[in-house]
Amino acid sequence: MSRCLLLVVVLLGATPAWAGSATSQSIWNMGHALGQAKSQVPNGATVTGTNCSEIYVADDPRWTCTVTWK
Repeated sequence: MSRCLLLVVVLLGATPAWAGSATSQSIWNMGHALGQAKSQVPNGATVTGTNCSEIYVADDPRWTCTVTWK
């Protein structure tokens, strides 16, 4: 049990706390999905990338966008 806890603590400490990503979906348009994802970026963070894709759910388009930051 203590080895598992130690492993979790080490892994969490090895990942940079200042990097992250947020994903959002919209039924309206890509700009809305991207805006929603960007609104989750912490103050002072720099956006390093965006990725959007369109998927269809029951023949209706849905946009999914992911924003990464550091």
